[in-house]
Amino acid sequence: MNRKNYIITLLLFGIVTLLEGQVMFRNEMLNQLDFYNRNGYSEKVLLYPDKDLYFAGDEMKFGIRLTEGKCHLPEALSSIVYVELLDFRNQPFAQKKFRINNSSGSGILKLPLTLASGNYMLRAYTSWMKNFSPLHYFHLPLTIINPEKPYPSIASSETRIAHIDFSPEGGNLVQGVENHLAVRYTNQYHQKFTDECSIISLNGDTVCNVSLDKNGIGIFIIKPMPGTTYGILHQDSLYLLPAAHGNKISMHTEDAGHARNISIFSGYDRPKMEEIYLLLHQNGDPLIFEKLDLNDHRTEYSIEDKELPPGFSEVVLFSKEFEYLSSACLFGGGNQPDELHVSISDSIVTARSTLSLQIKTEPGARISASVFLPAFTDSISNQPTSAFYKHWQGNIYPDPEKTKAEMIFRGRDMGSYQTITRIKTIEFPPEIRNDLISGAVLNGNKNPENNSNLYISRLGRNCDVQSVDFDKKGSFIYSPLESDFPEQLIFSGENPEQLNILIRPEFSEDFAGINFPSFHPEKYKNKDINKLLVASQLRNIYRPGKNHVEQSNGSVKFYGRPDESVHISDYIKLPVMEEFFRELVTYCIFTREEGRLKLNVLGKHNNRIIGPDPMILVDGIPVQDTKTILDLDPETIKSIHVKACRYIYGNTIMDGIVDIESNDGNASVLDLEDRIASFIYEPAENISSIDIGEYNSTTSHASLADQRTVICWQPNLVADSHGNVYLNFTPSDVEGEYVIVINALTKNGTAEKYTGKLIVK
Repeated sequence: MNRKNYIITLLLFGIVTLLEGQVMFRNEMLNQLDFYNRNGYSEKVLLYPDKDLYFAGDEMKFGIRLTEGKCHLPEALSSIVYVELLDFRNQPFAQKKFRINNSSGSGILKLPLTLASGNYMLRAYTSWMKNFSPLHYFHLPLTIINPEKPYPSIASSETRIAHIDFSPEGGNLVQGVENHLAVRYTNQYHQKFTDECSIISLNGDTVCNVSLDKNGIGIFIIKPMPGTTYGILHQDSLYLLPAAHGNKISMHTEDAGHARNISIFSGYDRPKMEEIYLLLHQNGDPLIFEKLDLNDHRTEYSIEDKELPPGFSEVVLFSKEFEYLSSACLFGGGNQPDELHVSISDSIVTARSTLSLQIKTEPGARISASVFLPAFTDSISNQPTSAFYKHWQGNIYPDPEKTKAEMIFRGRDMGSYQTITRIKTIEFPPEIRNDLISGAVLNGNKNPENNSNLYISRLGRNCDVQSVDFDKKGSFIYSPLESDFPEQLIFSGENPEQLNILIRPEFSEDFAGINFPSFHPEKYKNKDINKLLVASQLRNIYRPGKNHVEQSNGSVKFYGRPDESVHISDYIKLPVMEEFFRELVTYCIFTREEGRLKLNVLGKHNNRIIGPDPMILVDGIPVQDTKTILDLDPETIKSIHVKACRYIYGNTIMDGIVDIESNDGNASVLDLEDRIASFIYEPAENISSIDIGEYNSTTSHASLADQRTVICWQPNLVADSHGNVYLNFTPSDVEGEYVIVINALTKNGTAEKYTGKLIVK
């Protein structure tokens, strides 16, 4: 090989090696991103009520949307949403679980007749969200009127600060360089109360003044110097900015027409020449991966708008050691429509005429539509509670019209990787999609038990029994089988008299400490309230009954068809249970173990004892001691079923199954006191099994007054392939100025809302 070819070969080898190294590094970076996304997985819930004011005893109806928390795509893992109605003391007046499909569903919550007039809080969350702060649950204040209970005293309207929050763009405040920061400055109701605030240094000098938008959010630029502290002074209290560092990375994004320019700065304590890596992704799907060099502590990068998919994406900076450095949020418009378009056949109509509504949005968008008579006719935006939930930090939903400051707050919500890496255990793993029951198993000394088996049984003839694992702290998580009716679950162990089984509450007992909006009943006009009240009472009188899906507790066993069944009533009475087993049950045999009788199961194929550990059940409850079975009164037993083979169920291996049913089917034949933990499991309701057609009927009986104040209610619509949804409905006899509210959640996670008016006369 001559020298020229040798040099070319070396160059090619170096290029291939370099490319292979870049591919390996990129793959490792994606693995790190996947780790962050999986461990930092979050969810958000949004509810769409059917109207703006309720009376005690009403049924509140709402659409449910569940999204993953970063990009708000409708791809959440959970399938159960918990909904609660709380008063200002955080006392729950109504609690219910709802099952949703494909991140979408609907619910009905019965408001108790005992509620006093005032403002209440509707909150919603998933089991996975209980791993994190209740600040990120969905919260929506509701006004409820009870004419039979006097109005409470009106709370003071004094302006107090509930939230002053700072968010550096990119997540870090860096010394010696210009940083863009967003500030949120609101009162106790999380509403704007001033147009401007001032940033001052600790020595009292004013650094800059910040203009605040309609949500009380503003943006400012500051160049923090070492040894200097900055903040906002309010009522003799200084609210401090985050600490500035000299070894962090700062990032600033700017819209440059058809591109997004990204400026990256490093503190002076970091190396002057440094390799960093930029990754643009959407919900874990990589879009751009680039190596950048920080020359003289800064660099620039540009991303074309056409490279941004619709919805939210995230720019993440990593070091070559896979250290998270900074992140920012970008919003891509793509080809989606600029806004939600709604057209109505006529804006002024008469009662009982046919009305058509066309909704135009992105194909596949999930839509909730409601047309209702508001509490007063000025505008629903004048409700004292309307601005509350939209600007509460835990419920900021994607909006292409957001200001730069709001996007900075949104970016912080997406990129808290430093916090994610400190998460060690997850109590409610997202891969469990169904309902969850959690608790702890302690021994007789109230210490964590880890040397015993825990069985969870479904009491009754339709039995089910599962062995549940628990960790070193004794904690366990159990996901019940789907059911349409309440059932009693029994928690028992191998030595139940030595176990203390603690079951944690299903609903969260952590609260966000939110201040309620003041209740001002004088804002509601008496004539409008009376109109709504009369319509509500008449609706309850004439409303047709609900058509629930028939529910039946069948007799299907978890182990399928038994190999042998003996019905006690078919035979002559025998004095003791031992004789029934010896005389009538083919696949059961008694052996001796340490001088005591032990019941075993014979295999149906070889007539040999299957093993030492058969599963013996009485109305679904495992019984470890054969003597307990022999002490049963035969007159209380209905039947005996045997599964004559080794049966593997979950992580439990059963050497045959003996399933004994009592006449009552409730395990009353056993002495269960102090030996088990019992739990009444209320399954999540699937609202699709309930008829809510009363709000969508296009016909009315002429002999009855049609007093509907909600004349259209469709919580779960999906736009067709052209992005269209068509609705037909009939106005009622109640005249007034109705409000049309349409909410849409697109496939790329954009939330859109339309509000219009309809006059019925």
